[in-house]
Amino acid sequence: MPDPSTSPPLTEKTPALLADSTAVTCPTGGPGNPKKGFRALLEDYGNRPVPDEFSRNWVQITVIIWGMTANIPLLMLGGLVGQSASLLSACFAILSSAFLIALCGALAGFIGAHTRVSSAMTAQFTYGYRGSIATSAAFFLGSFGWFGVQLEVFGLAVADGVTSIGGPAIPPRVWVVVGGVLMVLTAMSGLKALAKLSVVVVPFLIALCIVALWDAYSVHSLSEVAHRPIIHPDSFGYQVSMLVGTFSVGMVTMPDVTRYSHTPRHGVVGVGLGLMGGILLFMGAPCMLGAAVGDGDFIGLMLRQEGWRKLLAVFAVALSAWTTNDNNLYSAALAFCCLFPAVPKWGVTIGAGLVGIGVALVGVTAHIEDLMVGLGVFIPPIISIMAADFFLFRRHLYNHSLSN
Repeated sequence: MPDPSTSPPLTEKTPALLADSTAVTCPTGGPGNPKKGFRALLEDYGNRPVPDEFSRNWVQITVIIWGMTANIPLLMLGGLVGQSASLLSACFAILSSAFLIALCGALAGFIGAHTRVSSAMTAQFTYGYRGSIATSAAFFLGSFGWFGVQLEVFGLAVADGVTSIGGPAIPPRVWVVVGGVLMVLTAMSGLKALAKLSVVVVPFLIALCIVALWDAYSVHSLSEVAHRPIIHPDSFGYQVSMLVGTFSVGMVTMPDVTRYSHTPRHGVVGVGLGLMGGILLFMGAPCMLGAAVGDGDFIGLMLRQEGWRKLLAVFAVALSAWTTNDNNLYSAALAFCCLFPAVPKWGVTIGAGLVGIGVALVGVTAHIEDLMVGLGVFIPPIISIMAADFFLFRRHLYNHSLSN
């Protein structure tokens, strides 16, 4: 324990949740008392820095973020962009969006790798404890809102997919509950479970995209698709703003992942490759498919496949929703832990998951679109101010050791 007489004073700009030096120096349960068994499985350092011995390299960070980008909304948006613009314009819009998202995500990820704490707790360095209450609430609402939206989409897609392959007509609400429980279980275990799930999901989706593009461009030539007339094309600026806005919450929550990286360089490389590669793949493939067939409904096109392709599509759609939504719940729980540090993260995850399941069951997610659009406008400036403060002015203060 440091001598209190020689320790720097705790100010409002120093994260209050990091004021307990024992929580920082003994993150596994206190001196001589490491957490074991079930508690160790659930330990995810929701309100304290991640110890160095649990850090991950850039390859592991990249795979986790690929799993985050492999989600149903991005797949659907990619198809819509390909349908509503020329192939060249659509591809350029996706490339530009991927670059902007990767750049902003890498800046946020660097800060998270430096501080070793979550997005919501990192905001305390910039805005102070009181100011970070608003940012934590925004992070929570953004991640939790997307959890409810995608859980409802998951239920509808899986129910349709199961019946399309000759399975029983199980109501979407049953799949909402089943999927919600699975997502809660993986989010409870934190980054460990997210990493393992991403390793399974990403190959499935890559295989699905390759099969879909092979089928489409076996019938239509690339030259034919490139010169397809567009009756009412969307503008380039509209497409870029829509694509970047959709992933705005994901950009600012990159510290939730990079706090586990070996060094800030590992975090930046992992985020850059993960976001750039993931978005180009999981939005580019649906874009090229939508341009080829003139239909932007990527999920519907996949579920209308025949034979083993349809079975692959059902698995891929279910797994993509799973790996994305447990990330949403994971970030929402971390933000809530910043607001109420006395509540354990696993308890927050269960509570938020149950509420999210209820929200998806009553079908109110369609009515929170305005909230999500508003958060898409409000959240990006939060990370912009944090990045400016960190890189230009007060980087030396973004250090949890100052709170000891």
